[in-house]
This record gives sequence, C-alpha cells and structure tokens, in this order.
Amino acid sequence: MQEQTSSFFNPDIITMQFNGKVLTKKIYNILEKSQSVILVAPTDAGKTWFVLNKLIPFLGQRGVSVKYFEDGDAISGDNFEIAIVDEVEILADRKFLEEIYPEDRPFYTDSYLKKMQRWHSSMSKLKMPSVYIVTRNDKRAIGYLKKKVFSAEWDGRKIEVLEFKR
Repeated sequence: MQEQTSSFFNPDIITMQFNGKVLTKKIYNILEKSQSVILVAPTDAGKTWFVLNKLIPFLGQRGVSVKYFEDGDAISGDNFEIAIVDEVEILADRKFLEEIYPEDRPFYTDSYLKKMQRWHSSMSKLKMPSVYIVTRNDKRAIGYLKKKVFSAEWDGRKIEVLEFKR
C-alpha cells in the first residue's frame, strides 16, 4: 500500500451495518489513505470475529500484510503494513462517561490509567495505518466518539470512528 500525500479527510459520521463487504471495503479505503480506524461497538457485538474472519482475509486477498494484536501489551515488530489492535481503551470520552455514569467515579482507576498509558505508548510506535477495536456499551458513548474523535490521542494522526453493528 503506497502512502498517499493527499490532505483529503472526510469527517462524515458513518454507521456501518454488519455487511462484511461494505464494511471491509470502507475500512480498506480509509487505510489506503494512510488513515486509521476506530471500530466501536458494545461487548460481544462481534467486532473481533469480524476482524479475524472478514477484515484480515479481505486485506490479505489484496496483498496487504496485517498483524493482529490482542491488546496494547502485545504490540511488537513493524514488518507489516496494517496493525489491528484489540481491546483498545481511549480517554477522549472520559469526562462524558463520568457525566453519564456519576456513580462509577472514578471511571478509571489509577492502575488502569497506567496500563492505558503503556498501551498508548506502544500504539504511538505504530507508524502504519491501523484499526483499533474499542468497546462502548452505551449508545450515547458511541455517538459521542463518532461526533468528537477525529485524531488518535496517542499520536495525533487522523482517525475515523466507525460503529460496528450486527
């Protein structure tokens, strides 16, 4: 995949229905522009299954080398064109989550925040377009990410949030 120098970036809010061909092509098109994707949905929605059984084979058929990481601690190497990181946590919506779940304060423990820092440090070393799998169980939180997140908090690169729906 060649790096594109175009400054084209479409911040349109996109909700993808579970249609393997449509979603894989949409993700591929974003990655081809050297941008990254946050794939977000609730727990057990099938995000990981989709990535392992649809997206990775789709990319492989197009000659794209992909490396899947089960979480930020597993990140290693750089001999691949696309990284896919599962179990990613982000802080972009932290205040929003604390507002809608005031009984859960603090929303993140200090030890979990340290783990997130370690993950973000590892993800910042990924210089290739990537797919980050994020879980949000509240539709309001998913909507917040789709409307507010346009760059990765660990490296500032452009990112598009896609909602995964079955």
